[in-house]
Amino acid sequence: MHGQIRSTGRYSVHEIRPGIWRVLDERKLLDSLLAWPGEPDAVWPALISPDEIDDGRQFFDELRPNMSPGSGSALNLADVRVLYLLTYRAGNLADHDAAAAVRLSQIYVGATVLEAGVLEVSGFACAALSEKPT
Repeated sequence: MHGQIRSTGRYSVHEIRPGIWRVLDERKLLDSLLAWPGEPDAVWPALISPDEIDDGRQFFDELRPNMSPGSGSALNLADVRVLYLLTYRAGNLADHDAAAAVRLSQIYVGATVLEAGVLEVSGFACAALSEKPT
């Protein structure tokens, strides 16, 4: 990715190639990663050392009770931290496992709201920012 702009508590905008931007529904991305078969056990082995696996699980377990209820709501700070953790771990796993790479690609496609030029994405962002938060 060339760049990222966080514009709302739910959507993020990423430049995927010059002039083309992707709007991701981060709630849908997070919910899909949490539904990864065997998650979090399927994602932790992507780490190199057993100590990191334990640290990641402890971090996840501490954040989980503070996460928002999901399903349509904006992401809170705990959600964002878990999303970062899971995308990092899933990306590592996808780098070494072809089936995981396909699954992660499908998750990103499913979480994509729009891929377009800057004018279309700006229009979407303005509309999203004017929505009442849930």
